[in-house]
Amino acid sequence: MYFNLEAEKSILGSILLDNSCLDVITLSRTDFYNNLHRDIFTICKDLEAKDVRIDLITKTPVDKLRYG
Repeated sequence: MYFNLEAEKSILGSILLDNSCLDVITLSRTDFYNNLHRDIFTICKDLEAKDVRIDLITKTPVDKLRYG
């Protein structure tokens, strides 16, 4: 299995900078190798479905997944 953690970080960073990129991303959570990246992507997609702006503030609950 091939993976690129830097690419995963770049994708997630792009989402945080410009939520409209989710309209053109054709990835799913299973495309992410890193479990935390999967969780962040899933939360971003869920927030997008609810028309919630995704930024560092709405991402804060994800940090709790990492740091407890």
